[in-house]
Amino acid sequence: MPSRTRRGFLASLGTAGLAGVAGCTAFGSDDIPAGSLQFVNEDVLSHEFTMQVVAVGTEYDRDAREVVGDPAVSRVIAERRTTAVLDANTTRTYEDVFSEPVWYTVQFTFDGEVPENGGQVSFHPAPEDDGRGTYLGAKVFEYGEVTWVVSATDNAGPFDQ
Repeated sequence: MPSRTRRGFLASLGTAGLAGVAGCTAFGSDDIPAGSLQFVNEDVLSHEFTMQVVAVGTEYDRDAREVVGDPAVSRVIAERRTTAVLDANTTRTYEDVFSEPVWYTVQFTFDGEVPENGGQVSFHPAPEDDGRGTYLGAKVFEYGEVTWVVSATDNAGPFDQ
């Protein structure tokens, strides 16, 4: 039986994250507002992070693993793209990137390439029944491995009522 590599393990984490969006994890702080985007570069090299919204929907179809429905959101939100080059050991957080209470599917690329785990995730930033919202993150680890994560937060951000 072949041994699992760190890259393979991280790819499986990304896949597990997509399958279990409701089971959010965190690599940031609970103070980050819901609807934020966070890039983390723990590597010793600079890296380019890109996030692009590829779909928006009113709900998430778990069987098809895609967002469905036609929400009333502006084209700017439905086609949002953010690119940043981060120096080594740098974190950058963008608040209110996902400002509408809809489902988003985003595609990540790192240094212009789609990661082995597909780099795609669907999530809903607005607080659910438990009052916790979510924010989206992308991370490059110390030796260049990459992943994305949907993190829970108690800070409702733009969804604070």
